Amino acid sequence: MTFGLSYIPALVVAGSSDTSADHALYAPIAGPWIDLANRPGCGAGHIGCDTETTYKVLLVIDGIVQGLGAGTVLVGFLAPERTAVTVAEPEKPSLRVSPAQVGTSGYGMAAFGKF
Repeated sequence: MTFGLSYIPALVVAGSSDTSADHALYAPIAGPWIDLANRPGCGAGHIGCDTETTYKVLLVIDGIVQGLGAGTVLVGFLAPERTAVTVAEPEKPSLRVSPAQVGTSGYGMAAFGKF
């Protein structure tokens, strides 16, 4: 989920940006780092220095989050699933005998048990 939350915005930027370096964002995990290395200099075109610095910070954050997300997916595949199973001891058989009324005027014995 972490990987998807960071990769989907990168795909949107890659598809909508006019900057050629942003097309590297199509590549998962490595894309933000490739884009960061190929970014135009400060003030190139219509992008100011503050805006370009913000883009670079966002690329670093996106690259880190994509890497962490991919790492958690990898660990999920490699880590064995462990399930704790508790086995209850079976109940011991028991028998209880007690006096009981049989019919409207008779008496007898009743037996109750767990087997």
